[in-house]
Amino acid sequence: EKTEAMEESKNEENAGAMEVSKNSAKPEDDNDEEKEEKEEKGEAENGPKSLSHFARLDTMVTVVDSSTMFSVLKSIEALTDSKMGGATDDDHRTVCDLMIDQIEFANVILLNKCDLLGGKDSAKMKKVEALVKKLNPKAKVYQTTKSSVALKNILDTKLFDMEEASTSAGWIQELLKPEHTPETEEYGVSSFVFRSQRPFHPMRFKKIVENFGELEKKVAEQTAQNSTGKKSEGSHLFSGVIRSKGQIWLANAKDFPMDFHSAGRQLSIEPTGTPYLHAIGEENWDDEEKKGVEETKKKGRWDAAYGDRDSELVVIGMDLDHKLMIEELKKACLTDKEFEAGPSTWKALEDPFFGGQVTQYFELADYEDEEDPEDDHVGHHHA
Repeated sequence: EKTEAMEESKNEENAGAMEVSKNSAKPEDDNDEEKEEKEEKGEAENGPKSLSHFARLDTMVTVVDSSTMFSVLKSIEALTDSKMGGATDDDHRTVCDLMIDQIEFANVILLNKCDLLGGKDSAKMKKVEALVKKLNPKAKVYQTTKSSVALKNILDTKLFDMEEASTSAGWIQELLKPEHTPETEEYGVSSFVFRSQRPFHPMRFKKIVENFGELEKKVAEQTAQNSTGKKSEGSHLFSGVIRSKGQIWLANAKDFPMDFHSAGRQLSIEPTGTPYLHAIGEENWDDEEKKGVEETKKKGRWDAAYGDRDSELVVIGMDLDHKLMIEELKKACLTDKEFEAGPSTWKALEDPFFGGQVTQYFELADYEDEEDPEDDHVGHHHA
């Protein structure tokens, strides 16, 4: 009986094996995909985990040394030359750049060492606070001594949001305001937006921006103004610019906008790599680009001859004469005679920013003919 039972069990096992063999002979496309998904899921679950699996980013806190803030703004010290670690050889930023980047991205800003500037109610401290709030109007700002702050102000605030952080900078907030919004000046800190549908003459534009962040000149100007009662024009007019950001249209780079930004005395101007929609041509626009053109037209910023080519520049600084500065920026654009002469004459204008390489951004066709445009990437950094 035992032998018969063993034989029967063996037959059942063989039958089961045959069934498995029979099933495995069927097409397994669906099973393979399912198996792959399970394996990938298993790898994701069992593989290395990032910090976000265990914690959330709660608050971005920046601590500013209030007593040296204006010294840093005047500095041209490069990160690569500073004692700060982490900077690579191709990092063109200055210490001032880094400070402003950190201020603009923070949820909470501690203005430390306020005691060294005469306390929380001193005029110097109020000017520092006004500037920081202009650079980042969304951040919560606290004045501190020895970084002493209530823990509830920096821990478990639930303030950080990546999408909001990417738009918190003061220059972005200025662009979002309706045009012609009156500007309120607080402790000498103010801002304005310059817009023009005429291209900048490259040499005249350079002569203006190379004076950005020259705060020593601004102090000298104010001293002279106090004694003579007269406002200074020309280069000193722009020395109080601490931060600027925008896209500009250079006459000798007809088909591509330029990204421009300054932080203190550090200037950067680089081609965006994305041409103006007008240069692309209506026949090549996708649906999203067509919507963009319609929005531009509704805002009255589409030119019949040059389309979406324009300049939009946010300027933030101390003791700025908005009216006079806007007049000078207009003068830095092409004159009526230069503009009417047409693009054929603009290409020959001197190139003070890119050493002659800007010509590849004049005609879209020239740019597209490059085998690898990134190999010929040009940019200008100046301090």
